Amino acid sequence: MIRRLLMSAVACVLIIGGAQSQSKNLIVNGTFEAALGGESLPEGWFRFAEPGEGYKFTVGVGGRSGKALLIEGAGQYGGVVSTRIELDRAQRYAARGYVKIEGDTNATATVKLDYYAADGKFLGSSVSGFITPTHKGWQVVGVCDKQGEFSEAKSIAAVVALTGKGKAWFDDLELIASPASPGNLLTNGSIDAVVADKPTQYYMGTSEGGKVTMTANAQNPKDGSYALNLKGNSEWAVAGHERVKFDKSKTYTLSGFARARTGTAQIKIDYFEGDKYLGMTFSDEVTGSEWTRRVVVSSASEYPTATHISATCVGLGEMDCDFDGLVLMAK
Repeated sequence: MIRRLLMSAVACVLIIGGAQSQSKNLIVNGTFEAALGGESLPEGWFRFAEPGEGYKFTVGVGGRSGKALLIEGAGQYGGVVSTRIELDRAQRYAARGYVKIEGDTNATATVKLDYYAADGKFLGSSVSGFITPTHKGWQVVGVCDKQGEFSEAKSIAAVVALTGKGKAWFDDLELIASPASPGNLLTNGSIDAVVADKPTQYYMGTSEGGKVTMTANAQNPKDGSYALNLKGNSEWAVAGHERVKFDKSKTYTLSGFARARTGTAQIKIDYFEGDKYLGMTFSDEVTGSEWTRRVVVSSASEYPTATHISATCVGLGEMDCDFDGLVLMAK
């Protein structure tokens, strides 16, 4: 019955509690409470702006619980780079911080990761999303690294930035390193990339008439700072990660953790031919409130025309389900 119900779907965390990771914060003075260095910024930090005089940077009162970094002005962008960290390819990196913004409707603020070559040349950024003036008060922004896209990178840094005309405050910044899962095709399987109360890089769908929210849950995650939560009432609800290309000569294994305070949880692999949904391979169910690992293996023979697959979280019924630590591997 469950398979039939889910096959009929067209495949079209969570309250932010500010829980701190158990890993070491690689950002020194991310709370801005310690003494400052040059340019009235934390030691080793530097600023950038376009135009050069378009933005002002100050550290002072107005933080979540003390001081904060304020960027204000008008231009294309203004930002501050925290101390660069030597990039260890055996680690995965996640940055997050709290952001508050006021200004024009087109103003945005974010926390991102920047990558640098051995000679210090800027190579590019990983960005999960932006806070705008429509977001009221302090909001969290988290981003996961995409170091696989920057093969020349030798160092990495957490960066805060404002675009457009406005004021943006930043506080309680973190950069955390944890052991990587080599070959994981999911860039947000740890649910560390969030904007406000939403995980990024996941789409959501429900059965007809279903009422379910997808949020980032900071309460006792399995991996990293957040879990993906599906909560509400629906015959089924899905949260699918951004698709990856499907090589039918390889076998894909999706593993992950789930718990279900109410309802039923599963993980599954969805198959697509372009944008056309073809079907799925799903795991055993989880019905308990303890984190439980599940594994599902792809079946290329069932979907010979598939071009892409998606790692997908599933909730069934009157649900309050969490998902975390998703890893998609190909061999």
